[in-house]
Amino acid sequence: MPQAYVYLDLPAATPATFRVRVENLRLPANVPAGMNPLVLLSLAYRLRSSTEDVEPITVRATSDNVFQVVDGRHRFVAHVIAGRSEVLCRVAPD
Repeated sequence: MPQAYVYLDLPAATPATFRVRVENLRLPANVPAGMNPLVLLSLAYRLRSSTEDVEPITVRATSDNVFQVVDGRHRFVAHVIAGRSEVLCRVAPD
């Protein structure tokens, strides 16, 4: 019996997510020291070799068009390494 596939036409950003330019994102001052270089390089390679996004990072608005990274610092830095200009984000719940 042939298999049936369903293709979903997903939007680039759902209402719960939005794109933020990397220059409008900030890491908090109290970031734990060090990042796993293997995770960074793996994510950066994935971002550079494809047009797909990784899981959105979680941010908190700090001022007009400036957001602090709450969760996803490896994903954020990987976007910078990969040369991406925007990151898919979601706002942290209050």
